[in-house]
Amino acid sequence: MKGMLEWPAGHCCQPLRTGSAARSSVLRLLFCGAAIAAFAAETPPKVPDHVVLKPTFMTGYDSFSGGTAFVCQVPDFDGMLILTAHHLFGSACGLAREFTWQELPKTFVAVTGLSMSDPTRYVTSVKPLTIPGAHGLDGSGYHNDLAGYRNF
Repeated sequence: MKGMLEWPAGHCCQPLRTGSAARSSVLRLLFCGAAIAAFAAETPPKVPDHVVLKPTFMTGYDSFSGGTAFVCQVPDFDGMLILTAHHLFGSACGLAREFTWQELPKTFVAVTGLSMSDPTRYVTSVKPLTIPGAHGLDGSGYHNDLAGYRNF
């Protein structure tokens, strides 16, 4: 048609048609949307400085480092939290056994986390949280894989 943009053959943004050609065009349009979404997902979000930490967990007699922790602010909660994964307190970080949610705050009484954006900055807490039902990874997913400390 005169005045209509000419699209290269097979281009995902060709004008819509009717019948089977219309279904093909709709599929192409969906493919374009998926491609745009995939590209957008490749662009990582900007994380504020000093929020992502490399933690070291301490008992009164031992310590280990592993995993990642995050400084978080929770609505309607006074202060900040340091959150990490419960499965770190077990074989994932070379410990001899998996620790339960009841044992964790009594055993790992302190954490120091170095900022991944500037390792000269760190946070320390001696206030482990008791998170009922928390445990490492299992077949039900990640929703209970949580451990934390009050920060300030």
